[in-house]
Amino acid sequence: MSEQLIKKEKYKFEDYIRMFAGESFYFVFSDIFLEHYKELGVLSVQDSKNWISFLPKNSKQKTLEKGKNLFTNKKLFDRYNKDFYNYMEESSKYFESILRKEIIGAEETKIFLDLTSKHFFYTDLIDQEKMAISTSQFGKLKLDGRAYLNKILFEGNGYLRSFIKKISNQTNVPESELLSYGVGEIIELVRSKKRIDPDEIKIRNLYFHSKEDRLFGEDSKELAKKFISRHQKISNEIPNRSKLRGIR
Repeated sequence: MSEQLIKKEKYKFEDYIRMFAGESFYFVFSDIFLEHYKELGVLSVQDSKNWISFLPKNSKQKTLEKGKNLFTNKKLFDRYNKDFYNYMEESSKYFESILRKEIIGAEETKIFLDLTSKHFFYTDLIDQEKMAISTSQFGKLKLDGRAYLNKILFEGNGYLRSFIKKISNQTNVPESELLSYGVGEIIELVRSKKRIDPDEIKIRNLYFHSKEDRLFGEDSKELAKKFISRHQKISNEIPNRSKLRGIR
């Protein structure tokens, strides 16, 4: 059995549910995203128009219970809340100190990128009447968390994009190419100047990405099409979609 056929048999759409979705997602974002979710077996899939992540159905309840336990147990929440705001304060100091440096080392790169994938949390299946915290506390944590995630990953002058620009200047690899590197590949580029062939970079706008497998371009198309098109077909067939509950 060929390697491609093995992968097709390994990933079955009916074994997964949708997590997050968007119009496009640079591969470096996908790699950071999966660094956090890899133990859950999450998939990150992008075709020419859409990016969607998928969670194995057998992991769903575990993730939802984690969020439910966090927000219905005041002791757990207080600990998490303290750790979360400490993380924001300490990581922002580290990000800004690195961005002030003329030359960034491989170990500093590793720490910087590792800090970008911390402190995601789950909020579905939470009965607000059973929450051990007020709705204003819950809302503040969600809004602050979302704002900080945007500042790290998605803002044009945010921490990650500013870091990519500095690494681009340091290594003479265009920023547009670096956005299609994986985390380990950026670290290796800084450490040993090992550059990915630009022809390979060109195909990395299409991918099917899991903890074990990375497929790009033509190699990813069949699996990506299967997951994304079948998801869209099911979504279009479901009435009153606003009433559905999902993982956000």
